[in-house]
Amino acid sequence: DEGEDEGVVVLKVENPFAALLGSDEDEDAEDAGEEHGEENESIARVDAAATTSGGKKTKRGGKGRRRRSAAADADEDDLDALVREVTGVDVSGVKGASGVGDIEAREGGGGEPTSSSSVASMAPNAALRLLVVDLRKMKAEDELKRLFGSRVVANVEAEENGRYSGRASALKQKLRSKTTFATFRDAWSTYRSEGIHMELCKDVSDPSTGMSEYAFVWKPEYEEAQFHFEVAVASHDPNRLFHLVRDYPWHLETILRISELYHYSGQAQESSEMLERCLYACERAWHPTFASAASNGLARLDSSLPANKPLFEALFRHVINLTRRGCQKTALDTAKFLLGLDHTDPKGVLCCIDYFALRCGEEHWLIDFAQTFGDSRYVGDGEWQSHGSLLSFPGFAYSYAMALYVTADDIADADAALLQAMLTHPYAWSAVLSKIEANDAETKEILAHEHFDFSNCALACRSLEHLSDVFATRHHALWKPEATMKWAKKVAKMAINLIDSTKPSPLLDGLTAADFTAITLESWLDGAENAYAHIIIDDFQDVVKRQLPEDDPLAQRQPVAGGDDDD
Repeated sequence: DEGEDEGVVVLKVENPFAALLGSDEDEDAEDAGEEHGEENESIARVDAAATTSGGKKTKRGGKGRRRRSAAADADEDDLDALVREVTGVDVSGVKGASGVGDIEAREGGGGEPTSSSSVASMAPNAALRLLVVDLRKMKAEDELKRLFGSRVVANVEAEENGRYSGRASALKQKLRSKTTFATFRDAWSTYRSEGIHMELCKDVSDPSTGMSEYAFVWKPEYEEAQFHFEVAVASHDPNRLFHLVRDYPWHLETILRISELYHYSGQAQESSEMLERCLYACERAWHPTFASAASNGLARLDSSLPANKPLFEALFRHVINLTRRGCQKTALDTAKFLLGLDHTDPKGVLCCIDYFALRCGEEHWLIDFAQTFGDSRYVGDGEWQSHGSLLSFPGFAYSYAMALYVTADDIADADAALLQAMLTHPYAWSAVLSKIEANDAETKEILAHEHFDFSNCALACRSLEHLSDVFATRHHALWKPEATMKWAKKVAKMAINLIDSTKPSPLLDGLTAADFTAITLESWLDGAENAYAHIIIDDFQDVVKRQLPEDDPLAQRQPVAGGDDDD
């Protein structure tokens, strides 16, 4: 029965680490990610070329090795043909399409191409150099191997792949090696484009950096699927989405909505699989040059175009899933990839990218990024704009100080940065202490001072208040360690003394506390309108909310648990 073959497949996972490979439901995964497992083990492969007992190679042995090599090449070609037949994807193309082809070519000795890091280092804009990523290291499994050891992850993968052998296993591994964010699953329908592809709008829209602009394009068949999707959502019946995905198994918006429904109903495994399915479909529609350009920070997608929105939404949800599973380095690289597609940050990546950097030990990168990125952002059509320093945002002000605290040789630099943050954004610190639920006498004394006690009431800018709440929600755990809290309390007392004395501070280049209050009022104008209302606070907390937003059309009904989504 074809319907039964493509239905939901339930895998029995016996290894305790298997949940980290395919589910974000365990809220303790983030804490587990802090533990360092075994390093990746390299397994030496010995070539069994024919040699004499004395160690001398014979001509006959050389011919045998060449015959085996030719046979291996033939098997590789047959495997590529099989992949094309089953999935429709050509995996025998140029390596550069994956975004890391020039690196692989250099390792293979084929000429002297430039690596992605070298390409970015030649870009005149410093912001682009900070967004370079290696697409070969964008899967959570790679980081889990570094955290827990390759043997643990290999055992889990062996359990999942145990029912495959021979050419079927080789086919699956071939598919795995050719994807960036998600791996093709056997339970999915055979891929078909559904009428969506990516086009290169402008080959070089900015000659100074080599930035190119891309866009997804809908064909009539995809527009038809989109129409049926909108009708299904308007019906307020989630079950219609499950029926729709049977007819259009690779329609991006439908897959995303079903992933969201699974998420809010507590079915984290199913939600994660549907999200990976959407990412896989997006990647299959990429332009041949998109991956290479995007990995170097040289590709732009207009997030305001409806056809481009599913990729932004899928990548952002993927980032949130990664950090909940404890894969902070992969989350950072994926966030850099996402931010590089649109510097205007439509999904609020800037509210968490600093957190990822601190969690995975990329403090030096964070310092450079905080000092550089806000000064110049690409907005399209060859135009760069300054959006002001990132240090004017509460999240980066405090994270920058913590990065200096970890890396700086002189603690005075970190003291000055944190003092400036507390004078500029006192409510952000009060919100952090509230999240931590610190109630010792020293903390109570600090919060009793008018600078912190009335900081919320003193805020006349709703946007700044919202960003401070997001910062406290995402970052409060970083300030819990005793040593960090002791340092923060010391600087908080320095801020109180400076405010009470009204004197200039030599630590802050002779500025007074009133000067920083004036800077805040100038940078964040009074207003009840929240310019960052699209950034949802619940997306930045580790506890998963189990209820759809009240204004969601599907909030009145719940999906059928475990409903088949394929035919």
